[in-house]
Amino acid sequence: SIELLAFAGARHSQGALAGFWFNRMAEAEKEKLFDLTRPFDHIAVHLPFFDLPLFSYDEEMRAFCRQQLRIGLDACAFFRAEVAVVHASRRSGIGCREYWDLMLDTFRELADYAGERDVLLGVETGYPDTIKDFTDLVFEVDRQSFGATIDVGHFRGYQDHGVTPTEYGTPEAAV
Repeated sequence: SIELLAFAGARHSQGALAGFWFNRMAEAEKEKLFDLTRPFDHIAVHLPFFDLPLFSYDEEMRAFCRQQLRIGLDACAFFRAEVAVVHASRRSGIGCREYWDLMLDTFRELADYAGERDVLLGVETGYPDTIKDFTDLVFEVDRQSFGATIDVGHFRGYQDHGVTPTEYGTPEAAV
């Protein structure tokens, strides 16, 4: 299995991330990357999320963000990826339920776009920041092509998992 990053120029806690902007690649570059991914049985593509306020107050910004994700979904289809990973971006200062309908509409639109390309769209754990809200989001989007992508490291940030920070890494926390 391999996960490709459909964005470039970003840094993470581990350093610079290797990725690409699909719409900026020459056809020869796309074909080369396609060939390099053929030995893998399973391919996922992580859609852009740095610098993309998907649920911005600004309609034009939201449209731009959705377009960037659609380009990433086109990359998924090109590379014959099974799954595209997306993040639900946080709006600063307000809870996710205050823009819940916007999140549902956005993810339904993107899930439909992904489904038309035979790609599954998975929202990665981390935000919404409670297990209940995250689970509700996945079920309320209610699309066959939409689900959850689990990053176990992100569970640490959930507010309702029942483990205190002093218990992290202990046998009791694993239960």
